[in-house]
Amino acid sequence: QAETIYHATGNLAEEGNVISLFGDEAIHRTRYEEAKAFYLKSMALSQAASDQSRTANRLQDLGIVAEFEGKNQDAERYFRQSNQLYEALGQEDRAAIVRCRLGRTLFREGHIDQGASMQKDALARMSSIGRRMQVFQARSDLIRSEMVHNAGSAEVLARENIELSKTISQAASVGGRYAFADLAETETMQGKLEEAREAIAQAFAPGVNSVPKDLLPALLLSRGYVSMSGRDYSKANADFQRSRILTQS
Repeated sequence: QAETIYHATGNLAEEGNVISLFGDEAIHRTRYEEAKAFYLKSMALSQAASDQSRTANRLQDLGIVAEFEGKNQDAERYFRQSNQLYEALGQEDRAAIVRCRLGRTLFREGHIDQGASMQKDALARMSSIGRRMQVFQARSDLIRSEMVHNAGSAEVLARENIELSKTISQAASVGGRYAFADLAETETMQGKLEEAREAIAQAFAPGVNSVPKDLLPALLLSRGYVSMSGRDYSKANADFQRSRILTQS
């Protein structure tokens, strides 16, 4: 109804904004092609209305769709364009958020050093802005990159996220679990298996049934990695298989 009214009154900017919500809803249903079509239509309306901020938003959304589809080069292109617009508009907080995603995409493409550099920049920007939840996410992304070259540095970052999660209500349980899983992996990479087992136990405390469903596959992978490193292959295989099944479902 809202789209119909905005279309009838020629309000291109708000019509485009409403259509973007259809794209969001399609993503939640994992209908990525449908989401992409909505975002492209929304972006065209935003461009026609000279709404640069929402154009940057839609470019970021298109990058997210490409991420979900595993199309990393497309994701990189959209994120770079979105970042350029946010920078030109002086929207530092949004630029930092999209740079986090760009850094993650570069990492997935195998550009480890470029990705880490982008992630460090995004983390510094987030820290200066003071958005703690985004700081947590940016640091979590950087941990994955640091694991490649410096597990000790990654461990320090994971411990910082554990402390930060205690100060953020929405991250206290979910974020804390993720941070402990990151810590377990960094300790495993350094051969600290006993410490890693304690950390992964914290990630699952007080039990697997209380772990959010969307977080469980990642935690299972971390626990499986710890078990595998300790040569408990049966337990590792069980966690890997369950993570795969949950991801596919």
